[in-house]
Order: sequence, then structure tokens, then C-alpha cells
Amino acid sequence: MDELIIGEGEYAAAMGSVTATHAGEFLGAEGTGKTINLKYMDFWKIEDGKIVENWVLLDVVDFFRQFGIDLLDGKGWGDRGIELNESQSI
Repeated sequence: MDELIIGEGEYAAAMGSVTATHAGEFLGAEGTGKTINLKYMDFWKIEDGKIVENWVLLDVVDFFRQFGIDLLDGKGWGDRGIELNESQSI
């Protein structure tokens, strides 16, 4: 779901998140049944009314943290180790 969409000149961007259930194996992580939220930022360059370039950033570190895998091995930012419920965010 897009939470912010902006554009100026030949560039446009959106940011938001996608929510899904971690039901099966994904990138080596066994399914947990948890609701997982993947944050994204998407950028486009447009020329003559057509998309000519696209860049997508995904918050993979937070994504894996939600089903118990710390990709930073405890060496991340100050929020490491803080337990959040589904209605909270950092």
C-alpha cells in the first residue's frame, strides 16, 4: 500500500509497505504463520511519457527481523533487541 507518492519533472517516487502472512519457506526461513510487513521505496525516471528507469529499495533487515532472523548479528542500530508488537514501529 502506497503511503506517499511524489513527483517532479521527470522523476516520481512512492513509499509504503506490503503485508503478508509468512506461511511457507522464504529465502531459507521456515514459515512462522506471522503477519510480516515489508517496507519499500520505489523511484522512476520518465521520458516521453514512458518509464525508462526504475529503482526499488526494500527494508530486508527489518523484514527478516520480524520472523526472528537478525541479518546484522546484533551489530545493527540502537533498536536491536527491542521487542515490538504489531501495532508499533521504530
